[in-house]
Amino acid sequence: MEKSPFNIRQIAFSSWFHRLMRWGLGGLFLYAGALKLSDPLAFAIQIEKYGVLPATWLDPVAWLLPIIELLAGLATILGLRGGIEIMSLLLLAFLAILGYAWWSGMDVPCGCFSLEDVRHRYGILVAIVRDLFMLAGAAFLYWRRRISVP
Repeated sequence: MEKSPFNIRQIAFSSWFHRLMRWGLGGLFLYAGALKLSDPLAFAIQIEKYGVLPATWLDPVAWLLPIIELLAGLATILGLRGGIEIMSLLLLAFLAILGYAWWSGMDVPCGCFSLEDVRHRYGILVAIVRDLFMLAGAAFLYWRRRISVP
């Protein structure tokens, strides 16, 4: 029987695919963090629309969250331990907040990529699906790293 040149398992375990996944997810977090830091006031306004934080926390979170996203993205790109874990925790928190917004029937732009989401009016469900795909990618990277370490 002839072997197919397209082998999912071989591709998934290849170093170039692993690197591409790390760079892609890390790059998305770098991009999102940089966009939010470019206008922290607009990001604070987006956070406020969800109604989950007291007003005194809005500005600190609008500054701190993008910095954490940048650090997690950079650590993931560089393959440093902790990057994928921090990214996963952030994604779980984002999913919890988006789930709350969806359940509550809120009609707010996600704010995940800050000003871009506001301009394009991405729906909450689109943001949830996007974050689930990113979480699946992070889980794959974590799992791949765990099984490849002796």
